[in-house]
Amino acid sequence: MNIEEPFTGLDADIHYSGKWNTRGWTFQEMAMSTRVLAFGDAGIHFLGIDKLHTLGHQPIPGPHNSSIYLLRGAGELCYMHWFGAVATPYSKRSLTYPHDRFPALSGIARYFSEELKDEYVAGLWKRELHRSLFWACSENSIQTLGVLIDELSDLSKYVAPSWSWACRQDSVGYTHLRFSGYSPIFEGYREEYRSMETDITYKGADRFGQIKEASLQIRLDKHAEPGGELTMLLLGSAKSGILASTLNTGFLGDLGDPEDLEDLEDLEDLEDDRWIYGLIIHPAPGTDKFYRVGTFYSPPSYRWGTRLFKDCPEKSVVLI
Repeated sequence: MNIEEPFTGLDADIHYSGKWNTRGWTFQEMAMSTRVLAFGDAGIHFLGIDKLHTLGHQPIPGPHNSSIYLLRGAGELCYMHWFGAVATPYSKRSLTYPHDRFPALSGIARYFSEELKDEYVAGLWKRELHRSLFWACSENSIQTLGVLIDELSDLSKYVAPSWSWACRQDSVGYTHLRFSGYSPIFEGYREEYRSMETDITYKGADRFGQIKEASLQIRLDKHAEPGGELTMLLLGSAKSGILASTLNTGFLGDLGDPEDLEDLEDLEDLEDDRWIYGLIIHPAPGTDKFYRVGTFYSPPSYRWGTRLFKDCPEKSVVLI
């Protein structure tokens, strides 16, 4: 029986062994290189734009290089690449100095900014805030809300605002949830807030580098306060051709059976055929501002969706 080897020699030497592929700065080194010469236990490898050549073996044609320069002219597709192939894998990397979180990514961010003609805001993009704010930790090491608030309040560890994925020393993602701001099964993403403005102060002259402080002001048409100190902010909505009719909104399960609610419009109403999503926020101790502490989403099944925020009041908040 013949067993085909699953990885190339380059995979063995770089991607699946040693520490090189776990360090923060090496992510940018690989992504911004059009050619790579790598020395490892499996051999000496040359990685070009259109081929991989390991010494003593036949060249393997194809796009093996992960250089960001391959995205030149990709336009709006760069957004999906940033969140799927940059922010998510980079968030898993380790840094000797946590404050290098943005500097170690600054070269890539500058290139994307030029390609997208968009403003870079603490690891996110201004035109995409209604989708890019919807990230979540996939390997969360913080177990309670209280511990999270303490972590966000420790200014000695400040790297990024609470609304940026970069503030968490965990693996973050955009596509591991049932609902995602970047999913091929959803379309027609729409902002559901009135306005959103960022205010960022940097530690130096580099607007892609270290951040001293940052805030995000959101003016909303609708919000909900399910109880305690938590508030739900409605960010956006989207349509799907695949309605998960068995999916409930567990976060608001104590509101009662949706079938018992009165004055709900029929599900055939196209406006109520949308998934909604947003942020969960908590007051920042000693201030009139808030921390982003989580996310929520709700499908139109079981008469939730947009009805969840029916008759909710307007609100303006500042997240830090």
